[in-house]
Order: sequence, then structure tokens, then C-alpha cells
Amino acid sequence: MNYEQIFFLVSLSVGMLIGSLGTYLVLQRKYSKQVSEALTASRSLTEVMDAQVQALSTRCGQLEDERDRAIESEQKAREEEQKQRKLAELHLSKNTQFDEQARKAWQVHQDYGLRAGNAQAWLFRELENAVKVINQYRSKENKKMVEVNPQLVSFLSEVRREHESNLEMYAPK
Repeated sequence: MNYEQIFFLVSLSVGMLIGSLGTYLVLQRKYSKQVSEALTASRSLTEVMDAQVQALSTRCGQLEDERDRAIESEQKAREEEQKQRKLAELHLSKNTQFDEQARKAWQVHQDYGLRAGNAQAWLFRELENAVKVINQYRSKENKKMVEVNPQLVSFLSEVRREHESNLEMYAPK
């Protein structure tokens, strides 16, 4: 090999080396810009995603709190419903007892009223009979007839009418 060939080979090798080095540096610069831009974009995307994750995490926490409050308020509502149901059952029970006592009291009142009315009717009949007997004896002896006080007759009639109207008006249905 002669010098020319060696020179050519060395020149060719140096050219290849310079070309490779130049290509490397150009590509390095180009790719370093792209890598730098990609890193910047990745960082900004990571920041945006971190912010979104943070916002979603906060919203999830709020939703969990709302769910917990809803569950708690639902439990309170159930407890209140049970409490009101027990009170209603108690009131119904007491009303039933009151109605039963009222029926019994009405029955007693009706029984005593009937007895009192019967006693008044008996008393009125006996008074009439006594007046008739007395007037028969007086008529035989030619004495003045005994008269029943008209106010007493009207009073007894009024009591009888009032008793009968009360029985009709207040009778349980």
C-alpha cells in the first residue's frame, strides 16, 4: 500500500469519524431538545394529573362524608320512625283503654239512668195512685179533692224527657 492509499484510507476514516461525530452531535442536540421538550411536557402533564388526582381525591372524600351523613341521617330517621310508631301504638292502646272505660261508664250511667227513670216513673205512678185513693175517700166524705201541684207534674215530665233525650243523644254508636 502506498502513501496515497493510506492517505485516502486515513482521510476516509477521519471523514467517517467527523461525519459520525457530527451526526451524533446533531442528533444529540435534536434528540436532547425533543427529550427536553418531552420531559417538560411530561412534567406539566404529571402536574396536571397530580392536580386532577388531588381534586378527585378531595371530591371522593367529600362524597364519602356525604354518604356517611346520609347513612347517619337515615339511621336517625329510622330511629325516629320507630319512636313515633311506638308512641302511636301507645296512644292507640290508651285510646282503646279510654274507649273501653267510656263504654263501661256509659253503660253504668245508662243503667243508673234507667233505674232512676224507672224509680221516677214508679214514684209518679204511686203519687197518682195515692192521690186517686185519697180523692176517693175524700169524695165519700164530701171533702175538697186533693190536687197534685202542677209544677211537680211538669218537673217530673221534664226530667223524664231530658233523660230519654240524653239516652238517644249520647248513646255509643
